[in-house]
Amino acid sequence: MPDYYRQLGIYATATDAQVRRAVRRYWQRVARFRAVQEQQAFLAAATVLSNPHLRAVYDPAYRPAADSLRLETSNLRQISSKLRTDLHQEQTRSYRLEYELRNLRAALTHALEYPQEMVEKRALRRQLWSRVALLLLLPLAYGLLRTQGSGGGVAGLAGPPYQPVAEGTNWLTTRRDSTGIYELAELMPQYPGGEKGLRGFLRQQVYAGASISVGDQLCTTGQLCFVVDSAGQVQRPAHVLGVPATDTAGRHLLQRAAAKLPRLVPGYVRARPVAVRLTVPLAK
Repeated sequence: MPDYYRQLGIYATATDAQVRRAVRRYWQRVARFRAVQEQQAFLAAATVLSNPHLRAVYDPAYRPAADSLRLETSNLRQISSKLRTDLHQEQTRSYRLEYELRNLRAALTHALEYPQEMVEKRALRRQLWSRVALLLLLPLAYGLLRTQGSGGGVAGLAGPPYQPVAEGTNWLTTRRDSTGIYELAELMPQYPGGEKGLRGFLRQQVYAGASISVGDQLCTTGQLCFVVDSAGQVQRPAHVLGVPATDTAGRHLLQRAAAKLPRLVPGYVRARPVAVRLTVPLAK
């Protein structure tokens, strides 16, 4: 028995509409390119399967050939392989589109945040350059202040310009004792008004606390030795020289005069403030 379903290219479970569609597609697209015998065989298959009564008689006796089963199986495998290939291609295309979308989103975010990022970078760059300029200008400012101080005036201290008590000593000749207090510094501690102003202040304090005769005696022979720390403060108590140890009243009077000294300009060694021991005679 001929296999009419195979000649039409359909399955045995095809509906009447599918049979009519297969017949119409054959006559419209394929029939002109086929031989007459093949056309006659197709016409016989279409006549039987298009008539419901003839198909009802043909179907019970129809047994698909083994070649037809193998052909259908091969076709199904090819269709399955093609579907898997198409699915893999679609997945690859989906991954590529997702990657491009992620890149576009990152680029858009960067474009939106770029102005704020540039403002922050400019602020950091401006802050860095200001610090560099400050570091470069600090040595110049310190040298300028030191030049002004050695020339006859130090900014920030009240009072008239003063004369340095002692300056110009080379640091190689500076001396200090075991406690770290310098006996001789490059720039000795300075009092606003100079050495004469310092001596005048101490004499005034001595005469304010004693009679004229006692004050003359103390100011003639007395000397005060005290330590000026690195901050310019006079450390107490001051050591009294030239006054007998039995004259306790005179020694206390001189120590009180030294205690009333204001803050002095500290001594310097290698451009660094240090503690210096200063000895001041009260005699004119």
